[in-house]
Amino acid sequence: GTSVAFSPLYDKEGRKNIGLNYADREYFKKIKGSRKPVVGEIVRGKVLKEPLIPLASPLLDEKNQLIGALIAGLDPKHVRNLIPYGEGSVTLTDEFGRVIAMTKTPEFEEQMKDLSSLAIFKEANKQPKGTAEYVSLRDGRKKLGAFYNLNNGWKIWVSRDMDEMQQAVMDSFYYAAFWGAIALLTAGFIGIFLSSAISKTIA
Repeated sequence: GTSVAFSPLYDKEGRKNIGLNYADREYFKKIKGSRKPVVGEIVRGKVLKEPLIPLASPLLDEKNQLIGALIAGLDPKHVRNLIPYGEGSVTLTDEFGRVIAMTKTPEFEEQMKDLSSLAIFKEANKQPKGTAEYVSLRDGRKKLGAFYNLNNGWKIWVSRDMDEMQQAVMDSFYYAAFWGAIALLTAGFIGIFLSSAISKTIA
């Protein structure tokens, strides 16, 4: 788990990055067990101390024995840029509920805000996709969200304010009645798109 090569070679204080140990990281433990590429949960990097998404691939010898790993850190902002969105807000978390990308709330991204207490996250742990009502930690308002589970355990949901939905009922019953289905399809589409983009990144 000790680095033998690193880019950049030095940190901001001029210290060498070679020699840092990553054996304590969950993604490294997963590689040792599975010997397959891993997209890790969001963490703070050991060098820059900023949020990043680890992309790790095992290095195997001719006998399929693990001899090391190639690890790269993906800035969550790049993931956010992959997310198309229009009405409502989009939230992407890792498997533990920590924010990877969240439209309109960059401070939650910087904090890697823990959203595991939200009803929609708990519901997403029970089934691969669906809808749920929850109270936002951002503004304390009640939301209706449609969620989808990515194949690496990440959760994504598209949500709208319940007051907006109630107004939509008055303005257009047809639109309001079908918004949940539309949002579910949108969350599923974005989830599949992100899964494909991330898989290509580590391939």
